[in-house]
Amino acid sequence: MGNWPERFEDILSSYLSDQYRSEALDSDIPLATLGIDSMAVVGLMIELETEFEFSFPEEFVNPQTFYTPGSLWSVVSRYASTGPDRSESEWPFHDHL
Repeated sequence: MGNWPERFEDILSSYLSDQYRSEALDSDIPLATLGIDSMAVVGLMIELETEFEFSFPEEFVNPQTFYTPGSLWSVVSRYASTGPDRSESEWPFHDHL
């Protein structure tokens, strides 16, 4: 698992091809390799924005942001309303994980 909250991994995993859902995510594996296509990216983006209470800045809605779990978490953690430097236990929705 990468250095992100379990909820991020749960959301991301729900968009993966069935063969990859039970595996821990490597932060550097391309999301396309895991079965995430452009249509899945749209749903993933909306779900992450809702869960982490932010909107992706327009300049980060690009293939580089959605290239790997690590690159995606880098943007989510930077703009999420909870802030990038909190531990998982400090997240206000941690009880819902």
